Amino acid sequence: MIKRWVEHSGDVASPPDFLDSSLYINRELSWINFNQRVLEEAFNPEAHPLLERVKFISIFSSNLDEYFMIRVAGIEDQYEAGILDRTIDGYTPVEQLEKIRALVQQQLHQRNECFYKDLVPAMQQAGIEFLRVSELSAIQQRSLSHYFRREIFPVLTPLAFDTGHPFPFMSNLSLNLAIELEDEESKSLK
Repeated sequence: MIKRWVEHSGDVASPPDFLDSSLYINRELSWINFNQRVLEEAFNPEAHPLLERVKFISIFSSNLDEYFMIRVAGIEDQYEAGILDRTIDGYTPVEQLEKIRALVQQQLHQRNECFYKDLVPAMQQAGIEFLRVSELSAIQQRSLSHYFRREIFPVLTPLAFDTGHPFPFMSNLSLNLAIELEDEESKSLK
């Protein structure tokens, strides 16, 4: 049957060269394109209500965190190991990192534009406010202070490092604050 079809169709196309890098899509860059589509949902007020658009910004950012922890870290490991080989799609680890950096910078700019110039004003119009502590009433400040002492302070874990202590382990996706202490008398940092 196939032989008859080939004879009937005339010219026979040569099989593709599966080593041709143009036949492949880079996995890491493809993922960035996927996350771009997630981000674009935040730009669409006709398709999504306000807080759902905010959620798309959150999903985009969370995806990006995981992407850097797993996939970009893997490419950086290849780079640090001195791997210069091109992948089947034609990119070296350095080229992948350069392309990732350029695309992600562009996406972060888009995300910030959307959030600060579109979503924050829309939330303010909807009655969702972003206030500084100084803008809160005395009652609100006392309530927050009480909440901090009751719920947050007990679970804080102070870690110190200096020339005598190594830098402590900090897990991914955890909230960490760096606080620099200064001796008031000597003005030296502690």
